[in-house]
Amino acid sequence: MATDRFGHPHAANLPYARGKILATTEDDFRKLQQAWAIIRERGPDAVFVFTGLEHSLPMSSEELRFADDELAPALYFEQLRSLALVHLGGSPDGHDVAVFNPAFPG
Repeated sequence: MATDRFGHPHAANLPYARGKILATTEDDFRKLQQAWAIIRERGPDAVFVFTGLEHSLPMSSEELRFADDELAPALYFEQLRSLALVHLGGSPDGHDVAVFNPAFPG
């Protein structure tokens, strides 16, 4: 099993070790929800992304503004969740939704 630079074993199926603050996937998602709330409050123009991730999908400058791993979920996740639960016949009390990028072989 791989370890981080401090010698802690990586969490299963992750390239990093878990810690006390972000110990589970649920903790990660709560962290994202908190960040999304800040983005909604301050607006997309107040957010700067320093990840270096490039988006190569051709878009207009207005569309490109939302092509980000943090901005789009912050602004649209609750609406997507609500519409998906209605479409699939779920209830917010007992169900949730997740969006995945499909993995294609080779």
